[in-house]
Amino acid sequence: MPLFSRRQKQPPDTHSNIKVVGLSRIDTVSTIDSLATIDNQPGAGRTVGLLLTYLGSELEDAINQRAGRLRDGSNALVQLARVDTISTIDSDATIDDQPGAGRTVGRFLGSVGVKLENAMNKKAERAGLGPKAIADEICRICGHREILLNSFSHVHLPVAPGRKLNESETKMLQKLCRRLIQYGRSHVKSIQLIALGEIIELSIKDPRIRTILAECNPSHFITRYYEPDLLSATVKALGSIEFSDVHRVWVPVLTLFITPWRKFSGVYDLPKGSEEAILESLRDPSTSFLSARYFQRVVENANPNMALHPFLGKFGLHYAMVASQNPCCIEWSTFYVCGPFPSNTDRLRRGTMPVSLIFDMAANLDPEVFIRHLSSSLVDTFPAFVNNNFGVENFGDILPWLSSHGITEIRMLYNLLSSLTNSTDYWTHLSFIDRLSCEAKRSLKGSIFANKIIYTYCVLICHTITTSLIEENTLSDMCTPLLSFMKSDCIEEHSLATTLAVKFCTTNRYCKLVTLRTANRLSANDHTTISHNLTSANITKPFTSSVTPRALYRVSRLNFKAFDISTDSRPSRNGVVCVDKMNLDNDVAAFITVDGDEKPFCATGHYPISAFHSDEEPSTPCYIARVKYKRENYRTFYDAHAYTHVEDGASFVTYGREVYDDFDFQRLVTTTEERSSKFEVLVLRYDPVDYRSKLRDGELKDPTGPLGWRNVYTAPEMYFADCLDWFS
Repeated sequence: MPLFSRRQKQPPDTHSNIKVVGLSRIDTVSTIDSLATIDNQPGAGRTVGLLLTYLGSELEDAINQRAGRLRDGSNALVQLARVDTISTIDSDATIDDQPGAGRTVGRFLGSVGVKLENAMNKKAERAGLGPKAIADEICRICGHREILLNSFSHVHLPVAPGRKLNESETKMLQKLCRRLIQYGRSHVKSIQLIALGEIIELSIKDPRIRTILAECNPSHFITRYYEPDLLSATVKALGSIEFSDVHRVWVPVLTLFITPWRKFSGVYDLPKGSEEAILESLRDPSTSFLSARYFQRVVENANPNMALHPFLGKFGLHYAMVASQNPCCIEWSTFYVCGPFPSNTDRLRRGTMPVSLIFDMAANLDPEVFIRHLSSSLVDTFPAFVNNNFGVENFGDILPWLSSHGITEIRMLYNLLSSLTNSTDYWTHLSFIDRLSCEAKRSLKGSIFANKIIYTYCVLICHTITTSLIEENTLSDMCTPLLSFMKSDCIEEHSLATTLAVKFCTTNRYCKLVTLRTANRLSANDHTTISHNLTSANITKPFTSSVTPRALYRVSRLNFKAFDISTDSRPSRNGVVCVDKMNLDNDVAAFITVDGDEKPFCATGHYPISAFHSDEEPSTPCYIARVKYKRENYRTFYDAHAYTHVEDGASFVTYGREVYDDFDFQRLVTTTEERSSKFEVLVLRYDPVDYRSKLRDGELKDPTGPLGWRNVYTAPEMYFADCLDWFS
């Protein structure tokens, strides 16, 4: 037994989980004297006291070691397994970003320190130091390389050779792996996290490296920490080495993405029972992260020009389901990489889950939980512009998120808000961010959700675009919150609200009319400001809609008084006299919904696109309309549109319903004539005076603003007998 009792350097409960056996019982004596003092207390002599304590501790260790060598004493020392613990919180530590004096200076010094630390880490990496450099050297010794899989899509596939390592390479790898594990014990947090992350990646990348890491006894070298992020990273690093069953079941899957799809022949190449084992590893909280990392590696290296293996799609669906049911066991950073939300920097990234699954998750999870885990995805998918100069004259082509993307992204935001609030009401969506906690709002910094004015504009656009036609009073109430921000005393807020109000006016002519009338009702100055900016600023039309077709064709046939209107660029030539084409590029037109049972179609207040004029006297204009119906194919119904025409004041339209062969989808069997009171009418999206291009008379037939019909085909021969009925 040691001659001197050793003073505890750690709190008494540090080794409370270690069992000590075989110790002889001795009498206990209180070591607390009546004149005892406490170490490391503020006051005079603190430095001298710390020095004496350190010297005493070193002397105590030296005497105990000497006593052990001389085997002095009747009791032998029991060999205990020691697990080091280090607290990264110092006795004089401070908390960052706390209210009080010196807060700004502290934040500045903290920012400078982080940048300096990152710069030094990069410099050390270039010099061959640090965990990343060691990991790269390990890969080099193991012979890892990348090969070009497809020059068109520039897909690089990492390849780890299967050759055995010789004795010298093995010794070198053992040395490097020990150094990498030692970096996991660094007192610099950023280096620790990098080292632990490299251990996980190497364990997944190559089984030979994983075996060497296991032989280095990482549970002894890697120190346990009380901080949640370090503790989580340590547990994952150890698990990536120890969970051999997860590695075993994923090895066959890794070979699938290099196998051409034509070789699958609709048959899974996975061993029997491995699918369920992989899904079970995803459901297990301890192995879920490792299974997801394997899935991420497969997705990132899969050829985007090849269809995914059926099991990978199944895994993606199961991944989303587990995240929705048990969000605590999911590594959300990996889920974001594999999820359906593409980032602005990589919009061609491979998606493995349909966006509808994310909407289901938003409906099932608490909004705070959903935002906490997927805040990075929401920031990347719905970013706000970063320009602080919000003046219209200096705004240029920099547009908010919704102004630079198509109607698909608009509907994505609309569906997301509907899922998070379980409502489709405009006012419920508008007040959603007001009900979020401060922590959730901070996590959404940099997105459209972080700025109340931008968010109001985006919600207004979503409800305006997703609804074909809104009543004037309703639309006026909806745009009132955006216009009320123009009364702000803050110059930036006033300028931003003005700019977005002008942007909203460019959505369509209905939004412009209602916005100007509402602004005039609220303030005459706001009306003047918007009107002036509309005439002086050259603001581009913001949306690219996928609702309207690119072009329409009207076909004149023998013995038919009306024209056939369709999107078919190659109509049947039977009896065709001429074919005219109307281009609908640049979103110059839009469809409005009409319900003839409630109110007949009224052309007043709109600019409906002319289809043709009737032959009756007086001639009446007929406008382009369409009807949505269900088309059957192989006993499956899907949406289809039939184009027709409608007159002013009509309560219904007549259209041709096409019926195709069940076994040959391209072969039209017959067309039945039907009636419908619910239809859509094509109208000009803006006033004719808003279009910049000049109209030239004589080039277009039956023009409506900038739109009109242009002849593209005329029958080469016309027989007199075929035209006799025209003069009867």
